[in-house]
Amino acid sequence: MKRGKISPALRISIMYALTGGAWILLSDYIIGVKFPTQLTAAQTYKGWFFIAGTACILFILLRNEKNALKKAEQSFSDLFASSIAGIFRSSPQGRFISVNAAMADIFGYDSPTDMIERVTDISTQIHLSAKSRGRFIEAL
Repeated sequence: MKRGKISPALRISIMYALTGGAWILLSDYIIGVKFPTQLTAAQTYKGWFFIAGTACILFILLRNEKNALKKAEQSFSDLFASSIAGIFRSSPQGRFISVNAAMADIFGYDSPTDMIERVTDISTQIHLSAKSRGRFIEAL
């Protein structure tokens, strides 16, 4: 987490705690003043209203976070696919997980899928030696 930026989970928790605290303080005061004889029924309705209200707020906050995440994933996917630089993800075992079209083109493969299927050991098929793959992994 970047410094100074509040995580979505923490932000939602803080909003819930503030909303809940304000609701309890204000609604108890109003019910005590307006409906002193019907306290039990009023508190029951107040509780159900709080649950419904906070459920709606949580739904909206979570939906907004999901949309922001979806937008970020799409942006990354577009960048990965349209980059003219070769970009890849590989497993510690030396297999490609994903490569972009530029990477496949640089190494002379027909497509990213072709490269992923045909390269079974990055350290011997892509790197000059297994040592250079080891140094690359250590540098990461």
